[in-house]
This record gives sequence, C-alpha cells and structure tokens, in this order.
Amino acid sequence: MNESLHGGVGKAQIKLRTQDFPIKEFVCQHDPLYIRALFLQAKTEFLLLSLDLTSLTESMVYDLKASVSKEFNIPIENIWITVTHTFSAPHLDKSYPIFIKKVKEAVQLSVSRALERVTKLAISTDSVTTSLNCSRNIETPFGWWLGRNDLEYSNHDIRILKIYEIKTDHLLCVLFNGDLPPSVMADSYLEQGGKAVSSDLIGYTCRKLEETVTQTAIFILGAAGDQRPLEKSCEDIVSEECLKRNDLHEAGFKLVETQGDRLYEEICSSLVKPNPIFLPIKAISIYEKKVFLEEKVMPIPTKELKPTKHFDFSKTGRQQELTIAGVSLGSIVLLGIQPEVNSLFGEKLRELVNVQTVFIASMVNGAIKYLPEEKDFERVTYTAMNTQLGRGSSKQFLEEVRRFLKESNLSVDKQIN
Repeated sequence: MNESLHGGVGKAQIKLRTQDFPIKEFVCQHDPLYIRALFLQAKTEFLLLSLDLTSLTESMVYDLKASVSKEFNIPIENIWITVTHTFSAPHLDKSYPIFIKKVKEAVQLSVSRALERVTKLAISTDSVTTSLNCSRNIETPFGWWLGRNDLEYSNHDIRILKIYEIKTDHLLCVLFNGDLPPSVMADSYLEQGGKAVSSDLIGYTCRKLEETVTQTAIFILGAAGDQRPLEKSCEDIVSEECLKRNDLHEAGFKLVETQGDRLYEEICSSLVKPNPIFLPIKAISIYEKKVFLEEKVMPIPTKELKPTKHFDFSKTGRQQELTIAGVSLGSIVLLGIQPEVNSLFGEKLRELVNVQTVFIASMVNGAIKYLPEEKDFERVTYTAMNTQLGRGSSKQFLEEVRRFLKESNLSVDKQIN
C-alpha cells in the first residue's frame, strides 16, 4: 500500500432560500446544489473542485481559483475547477450577485473542509458499464436535430477512482467519470411556469452514494457533447409536418430518480469488490498548455436554432484560445479539456495516452461548446451550428493534444489519422 499520498475531501451546499428566487427562469429549488472538493498531495498539491452548475466562463473560473489560491496557499495552476453540467441550475450572472456570493462561499467552505483533515490515502481504479447514455443526434425530415438515437456511437464506460483512508480503510471518495450529461430535466418547466433548481441525475447519484457508501462522491463529465440520458422530461416529438415539444413537468423528476438509482447500482457493483489493488503514487505531476483554433460565425442565437439542411459555417479569420490540462497520478492520467466533445472523439483522445487508466474531463477550467467533427458539419447537427469553433478544429485539436501529451511525457508518439 502506498503511503506517500495524502489528501482530503470536502463538500458544501450552495444555500438558496425561498426569498432568493426568482433567479432568471428558476422559481424554486427541487434539490440542493453542492460544491465538492478533492485535495491530493504527493510532492505536489492538486485540488479538484466540482460544482453543480451548467458551465463557468474562464474569467469566473479564474476568480474562483484566485480566491482559493490566496486563502489556502495552493498554487493557482494546481487547481482544477469543473462542473457537473446540470442544466437545471442558473448561470453565474452579475445581475444576480447573491447567487454568485453563495457559490463563492460554498467553494471556500468545501476546500476548507477538504484541508482540515488531510490523511494518508490509497487509490484503486475500476470501471463499470452503464446503459443510461445514448446519442442525441437524430435525422428528421427538416435536418438533423436533438432526440434519442440508440444506433449512433456511445461509450458506456464509467471509470472510477476509489480513494481510501489508509488508517481506517474507509472509502473516503468515489470519483467517477463518463459520457453521461445530467440533462434529464433540461428545458423542462413546472406546471405553474418557471423551472426548478436541481442537480439532476448526477447529483441524485452522488447524494445516494454519500448516504450509503462513501463520504464524498465526485463526478467528472466525460466526452458527452453528443450524448443524452435515455429518458428525459422534455422531448421534441418529430412528425412529417413539424416538431412538437412534450414536457412532463414535475413528473420528470421520477425519471431522475429511476435513472439515478440505476447509475448508483452500476457504480456500487464495483465498490463491493473485495481486496482492491492499490496503485503506487509517489508524485503528482501537473501540466497545462494554451492552443488556438479557428473561429467561425454564429449567425443564429442558440435559442433560435432549429433543424435545417443548410447553414453558414463561414470562418471569421480570428482564433479561439483553449486550454489543455493534464494531471498524472502514477499510472492514472486526468486529461482536462475545455470544449464539449463527442463520445467517439473521447475514444480518440484516450488512444493517445500511454497509460491504462485515462479520465477525459470536459469543461475543465472554463467551457466551450462545442468541438464538432467533420460529420457534424456534413450533417448540420446542433453541435455544428451552436459553436464558434470552425471546420477542421477537431483534427487540429487532436494533434495539439498529441503534442501536449508527448511534451508532458504522458503518451507515446502517435500519428493522427
């Protein structure tokens, strides 16, 4: 068992009161939002923060990291901030300073709790299979749109880090990663109007794990840009004449529970295995690189997009700056990227990394939607329409990741096909 790794975990609720609402379209809270923190130290410190939010701008990420770094004396470059990507949480908007204040308070409290009881740790890895994600790309008479497509590619692996306290053999943290967005309640409204704040499928699963088997459960979003849960509360129904929206309203939360229970059971099938094999982790290494991809126009606002067979994908002549980040924990690699990417593209990224256990983490230290592949542009998918990244960016990004991994000694030299 490895004794050079130390760390701790913490969790804090974003405490919303009835009088804090409405916040944008949100008029009440169905279930709580949390900030979860994992602190690891092996020669180098690493802090991972997971927020029950939809996304964060790079500037907001920097503000949060700077305040944590100042308060707890952790180098800013050693901090990762990501989101679970629930669609049922307000974006951080300066028009709602109370919500921003409460998020910042919960971030500070979660880190404080993670650091107040640092202990010797041991890590084991595993993976299970889920049946809960599928492709969201469907072909309609009007063009490609959002729906349920079980025939397109989906990676169904849930990769798991099991982090134990050596002194007690207690399962301190379950960190899990997969191509499964918590969007069961996306676009769903209450019967009386407005939306309810919820951490959705992933938050439900994390809370159930924390109630039964572990102190803290942390989710890292994988390559889920073209994925969705099997069952959603709000769906666009396709007919020959038009698209019609069907919303289950409050009844949709039953879908959160049933799918959350299934994910919980799938993860627990790994946790009950006896005699975990602990991996030697003598040092943590952290890397980061800036890359630039060509920008394209966005001629139609996101909320006005609809299926079409023709779209303007002209490039602006400018470039978008993106960050690639990597953390090595012995034979484990966490590859952090900002853009949401397709599930199959995540497989291409994993193939570049020269270790057995690879976690592809999307929306790390800022978020960009999306990184379309050539097929998206050919089909004119929602992914291709709703992005500022131009045609050819996915191939260029793959090459940039390959270079980054090679420079960081995280991979062998592989050519991009």
